[in-house]
Amino acid sequence: MILDVGRLKPGTQLVEGDEEEVIADLRDGAVKVETPIHYRLSVDLLPGEVLVRGVLSCRVSFVCVRCTRSFVREILVGDFVRSYACPDPLTLKLDLTDDFREDTILTFPSHPVCRETCRGLCPRCGQDLNEKECHCPRGFSVPGWEKLDALNLTE
Repeated sequence: MILDVGRLKPGTQLVEGDEEEVIADLRDGAVKVETPIHYRLSVDLLPGEVLVRGVLSCRVSFVCVRCTRSFVREILVGDFVRSYACPDPLTLKLDLTDDFREDTILTFPSHPVCRETCRGLCPRCGQDLNEKECHCPRGFSVPGWEKLDALNLTE
């Protein structure tokens, strides 16, 4: 998103639109951007600086870390704020792309789950426990963890 400061008038102005290319590279794997980033910004041209405040939003598809199903979440950056030095407002063009990208990605969940009540997959047979119960014995140990399970950590 390129903001041409030379076209702004002193004071506050609203700028709104959609930016397609900000996180367009996130279209493969566990995270997939479904919509362009919509921005609604208040731009203040002040003496010596440009103050940009506003809201960013988009829809993103994630893979649930419990059941591995894809789900879509609305991502909202409700407090986008940046201040840029502006020595010559007639020639300055601000590229907000990296700032949009950074704030949007920082809003992504670090442990995405499709819903809080997701029961995930059985670690032994792989059955999706949201669909039906499996017949694996309860309290079994996952192979390879026996020595760690036997550790006495209270000493």
